[in-house]
Formats: sequence, structure tokens, C-alpha cells
Amino acid sequence: MSTSAVSSNVGNFQNPGYYHQRSLDLKQLNQDLKTGNLSAAKQDFANIQTLAQSGPAGSGNAFAVSLRQSEFNSIGAALTSGDTASAQQALTSLQNTFQHGGAGGSPTPTSPGSASPSSSTGVSVIA
Repeated sequence: MSTSAVSSNVGNFQNPGYYHQRSLDLKQLNQDLKTGNLSAAKQDFANIQTLAQSGPAGSGNAFAVSLRQSEFNSIGAALTSGDTASAQQALTSLQNTFQHGGAGGSPTPTSPGSASPSSSTGVSVIA
């Protein structure tokens, strides 16, 4: 493997604080959707969008993988229309992209000391 390939792979994981906070925010979004708390879910979504402005994905996107960003955008559209059931479905689809390795089909990397690439809600803290 060339040095540039290693550098580009490492670049995706240079901001562990971002991934940790995004994971916490996604867990809260999941919880608020499960309880049907639309206003809190909208705030959770807004928090993730604000976090993304300083995130490593570029262009203010919350996720670097386009399929994941698309699912995240679907959550926002559902929340805007007040449809918590569709937002929950889109969040489940987003979570599934982590469990199945995302759009590329490769396994999601785990963080050091982690036995699983996913949190208890199925949302990776890395990708």
C-alpha cells in the first residue's frame, strides 16, 4: 500500500470527538423518535446538522458516505413534515448502512478497544 493510500484512510478518523458526539446525538434522536417527541427530534436533527458544519465529511454533510447522507436527509424531510414514523424508518435505514458496511459493502472499521463497529442503537461512532 502506498503512503498516500494510508494517509487518505487515516484522514477519515482524525476527529474522534466529532464521531462520538454525532453518535450521542443520533442515539438521542432515536430515543426521541421512539417516544414520538417531534420537537425534541427536530432539535436533535438540528444539533447534528450544526455539528456537521465543523465535521470531516466536508460540505457541511453529517456523513461522508452518500447513502448515509441521503438517509439522514430523509430523516430531516420526514421531521419537517411532522412524520415521526417515516423519520424512524429512515433512521433505521441509516443504522442498517453501518451494520452492513455502508454503500461500499466493506465492513465498518472499529475503533481501538471496540468489540463492535456499532453502538447499542446500531450507529457507528466512526463512519
